[in-house]
Amino acid sequence: MKLHKAEPIAVPRAGECLNLGCGKDIRPGFLNLDKYPGPGVDIVFDVERGPLLFRDDTFDYVLARDFLNHLPHRVNGGDGEFWNVFIDDLLRVSAPGAVWEFIHPARPESLGAGGHCRLINVSSFLHWMIGDEMGSLEADHAQGRLRLLEKRNIREWSRNTMFGQAVLYNITLEVVK
Repeated sequence: MKLHKAEPIAVPRAGECLNLGCGKDIRPGFLNLDKYPGPGVDIVFDVERGPLLFRDDTFDYVLARDFLNHLPHRVNGGDGEFWNVFIDDLLRVSAPGAVWEFIHPARPESLGAGGHCRLINVSSFLHWMIGDEMGSLEADHAQGRLRLLEKRNIREWSRNTMFGQAVLYNITLEVVK
């Protein structure tokens, strides 16, 4: 699947940290990007409509909380895997040594609820991993590769669950270029 190129956005120094799919979780010191406009959203952009509008090696830190699990498998009836195209593009805009932190629902029951299209876990990134715990897996990508730094379950209060507690999966990865 090919995405159309657009002129990259020059990000000011304060934009080294990207809050991807921020929604209402606006973070000071981050470039807050979301599909929908809202208070504190710095850039309104739908990642399904094309590549990220940033120059190569822009971000040192990328946070995505309850975002990646909303990405579709394919867009606009395309025959390519959108997930692979998107992660390759996120690698492109991430600087060498950048840290990615992804926090998503950990339970399969979340699939299909609230627009959740996929579960996100370490296996979601195996295509790009270096020496993960499943063995020595090497992948040659022009945009870079990923190293697992941490994975853990976290629990937090939520009024959206039966028992008032949500189990979230936190994955922290490092970009290696």
